[in-house]
Amino acid sequence: MSEVVVLLTSETVTNSVLHGRGAVQVNATSPPGCVRIEVADGSRRAPVTTPVEDGREHGRGLLLLEQCSSAWGVDVRLRGKTVWFEVPTG
Repeated sequence: MSEVVVLLTSETVTNSVLHGRGAVQVNATSPPGCVRIEVADGSRRAPVTTPVEDGREHGRGLLLLEQCSSAWGVDVRLRGKTVWFEVPTG
């Protein structure tokens, strides 16, 4: 479980640094039964899944979120967005 959380956090923060705007904030909580990571930045643009081409080094972050988390989403706010995901602890 911890390796998955580290991988997904790295992917989400990297996306925020490369495609977001302003400071990046990371928040981790542990509601019952899972770990929840939230990554916020100043861009209101929601991430978009793009087709992955063989041999390409980028473009798999959202696919990993879809495959490895129990839930994920994007909350767009007046001054930015938060991409979040949850990974079961059990």
